[in-house]
Amino acid sequence: MIGGVDETDIGEVVERRLLREYPHEIRARVVTVAHHGSRSSSTAAFAAAVAPRVAVVSVGAGNRYGLPDAEVEARYRALGACVLRTDRCGAVTVETDGRRVAVRTVRPGCDCPGLR
Repeated sequence: MIGGVDETDIGEVVERRLLREYPHEIRARVVTVAHHGSRSSSTAAFAAAVAPRVAVVSVGAGNRYGLPDAEVEARYRALGACVLRTDRCGAVTVETDGRRVAVRTVRPGCDCPGLR
């Protein structure tokens, strides 16, 4: 939580506010992509400021909305993030000791090489 905002499901308006009010606290190694990867979130400015190593998209297989949006997924990949989608990887578990981050997925082949 940043500034009293639950940043796990935010839209563009809240992203702009967070960037304005907390420009130095916004970076994260792992981000949960808001709104299941829809175009209403994950603006280019926000994604670049967060600069995650891992972007987790919680999304159901074959969902009727066609999520995640291909542009949103490509945006995170272009920043060098390992994108893990629950429709392809199953459950994604992230653990940290405050220094190192470990990411596990249910399905094989969904990993983030070089993550530390």
